[in-house]
Amino acid sequence: MPTGYAQNFLIKKNLAKEATAAAIGELRGKQKSEEKAHAEMLAEAQAIKEKLEAESTIVEFTEKVGPDGRTFGSITNKKLLKNYKSNLELRLIND
Repeated sequence: MPTGYAQNFLIKKNLAKEATAAAIGELRGKQKSEEKAHAEMLAEAQAIKEKLEAESTIVEFTEKVGPDGRTFGSITNKKLLKNYKSNLELRLIND
């Protein structure tokens, strides 16, 4: 890339940084912290998955039903999420 384009446009608009030793070190530090956070999130998700897949996990709902035993409405994602959070004591990512 031409140096004039980098200096006059990219760096002035904060779209790029000059590749100094300090900037490279800062970038590597950010990447390591992001990798660590990702690994922690992955481990937490794996623990939640194991808890949900356990044979002892039972999800119960109290819903109104008609005379034929069919529910009025449906069990939505919001109802599932509320039930999981209250009964299984899970902290989900999209809270």
